[in-house]
Amino acid sequence: MKKLYPVLLLALIVVFTGCGQNGKTEKNNTENPKETSDKNIKYEELDASALEVYSYDGDGKAAYELATRYDHGTNVDQNYSEALKWYTKASELGIKKSNIGLGYLYLFGLGTDKDVTKAQSCFQSAIDEGEPEGYVGMGRVYLYNPELPDSSVNCYYNFRTAADADIPLGTYFLGLMYEKGIGVQANDKLAIEKYESLTKEKSSSTSESDLYPYQNAEIRLGLMYSNGKGVTQDREKALSLFEKAAESGSAEGKYYAGISYLNGYGASKDYKKAMDYFNGAEKYAPALNQLGYMYFNGLGTDSDIDQAEYYLKLAALQGYAPSQINLGYIYENGYAEKVNLQLAKSYYDMAAQSGYQGAEEAATGVEQLINDQN
Repeated sequence: MKKLYPVLLLALIVVFTGCGQNGKTEKNNTENPKETSDKNIKYEELDASALEVYSYDGDGKAAYELATRYDHGTNVDQNYSEALKWYTKASELGIKKSNIGLGYLYLFGLGTDKDVTKAQSCFQSAIDEGEPEGYVGMGRVYLYNPELPDSSVNCYYNFRTAADADIPLGTYFLGLMYEKGIGVQANDKLAIEKYESLTKEKSSSTSESDLYPYQNAEIRLGLMYSNGKGVTQDREKALSLFEKAAESGSAEGKYYAGISYLNGYGASKDYKKAMDYFNGAEKYAPALNQLGYMYFNGLGTDSDIDQAEYYLKLAALQGYAPSQINLGYIYENGYAEKVNLQLAKSYYDMAAQSGYQGAEEAATGVEQLINDQN
């Protein structure tokens, strides 16, 4: 009877006026910003208050340091509105790469409304000012907005240009382009080559904010080994790669390591290790769904419907459709205190809105039950 759906190893699916005309950041009244940056200042050791003082005194490096802290939640509470404010200040003080931070805030709608045009303008400004990381941002604009003209071609071009400039994030996305065949013919061999180059470059000295391309290369490469895609299937190697990503703090890496132990991929089944990895992934919705699945089925723990509901709801609140389906199933069949068809339909409807396969049929079935009762 129990048919909660685990998710198995599958391929991954301040007022600011913008970056100015022609992609340039407005720098009103800052043609000659006061130069107070001191090579001897260790900005990373200053607290936020001290960085603010330096910033208001015309120190662009201090403003940029403050912006990145708010952006990544380093030593301060993550606050994208504050990040927007300080990236803008740093840009006005001549820190060219600030436009990259601004571009991402606009691209993803963080701390401000999503604005693809402004994001493009900011990334183009960074490119014009000699910052090759701007090409990564521009590539992501086209990757996440395929409706833009010539998106696939522009996507590949920008990532290739960034990779040629030895930007690790460019190399990762170029590998993804080869794997998915976006803007170029799919080529698993070249994808693996790009991913492997990053796994070899990763070191213990890599800063937390710079780990993304290395962690994701490990995960993508692990998935290719797990599925035997472009390489001889080797789930032990896949698990090793997932655990490497997990060790450096990747929630997604912890999720896939947990999936491996849950299903006995690359190692003997170990429900305790699986649960430890899922718990370590914290707010990552797929991992929360797996915790709900394990509590529901009593895998590595006593069966506990209340705990299952708790974790499934945490994931469902993030819009994660499998958890919404699982909650619908629980309420439809009375695994909680009693059958609640209205609540079951609500969760099925949520999943259906995201296009999740089978959700619309489940909602229709429950609606028929409700009508029959009436």
